[in-house]
Amino acid sequence: MVGPSFQLFSEWLKEPDMPMKWIIDGWMSEGSRALATAPFKAGKTTLIGNLMRSVTDGDLFLEEAIVNPLKDGETIVLLDFEMSANQLKEWTKEQQIRNPHRLVVKPLRGTARSFNIVDSKCRLEWAKALRLVNCKFLVIDCIGPVMAALDIDESNNTQVAKFLRLIDELLVEAGIHNCWLVHHTGHDDKRPRGASTVLGWCDVTITLSRSGNLSHSTRCNCQRPRFVRSRAA
Repeated sequence: MVGPSFQLFSEWLKEPDMPMKWIIDGWMSEGSRALATAPFKAGKTTLIGNLMRSVTDGDLFLEEAIVNPLKDGETIVLLDFEMSANQLKEWTKEQQIRNPHRLVVKPLRGTARSFNIVDSKCRLEWAKALRLVNCKFLVIDCIGPVMAALDIDESNNTQVAKFLRLIDELLVEAGIHNCWLVHHTGHDDKRPRGASTVLGWCDVTITLSRSGNLSHSTRCNCQRPRFVRSRAA
C-alpha cells in the first residue's frame, strides 16, 4: 500500500493555473456540489427537467444561463426516488431532448435501499455502474427517501454529515465531477428540511418557492419557477 505524498507549496505554485470552467454560467462551475430545495408543487420537476435538457443539449438554463454541455460519450445520470417509472418517462420525454444518448434516467421509487452507499461493497458497485456509462453529472432526486431507507435521521447532523461524506466518496470512486442533490424544504419553505449540515456540504444552493397552493408552471422550458440562488461560503 502506497502512503501519502506531499508537495512543497513553492513547487505547487509553479504548476499552471487551471481557468474556471462553468458548467452553467454564473450558477455552477466544474467540480461543484449543488443543493436544490423546494416545497411541494414549487416546480422541482420543471427545474430538474430543464437542467437535464440544458446539460445534454446546450440549451440556455431557464432561458437565461449559458451551458457548457456534455460531450458525446459523457452522461448526466438522474437517480429518481419519487416518481413511478411511467411518470418519469412521460415527463422526461416532454423535454424533447435532442441528445438522449447523453442522459441516463433510473427510476428507483420503492427501492431506495438498493442505493445503500453505507455499505462499501454496494457503493463500489454503484460507482462501477456509473463509470460504465461515463457519468460526469449526477442528480439525486431526492435524498429524503434514501436517508429514510438507510435508517439515517435527516435531523441528525452527525448522521447526515456521514451520508454526505459517502456521497462524496461515491463521486470520487465513480469519477464524477459534478453533483446535484434535491431535498425538500422545511415548514417555513425557506431552508432545507432537517439537519443544517447539508448547507455546509454544497458549493451552491438553489431554493424554489411557489405562489398559491398549486404549481401552474409547465414541465418544459416555457415558464421558469421562482427561485433564490446562493453560493455557500
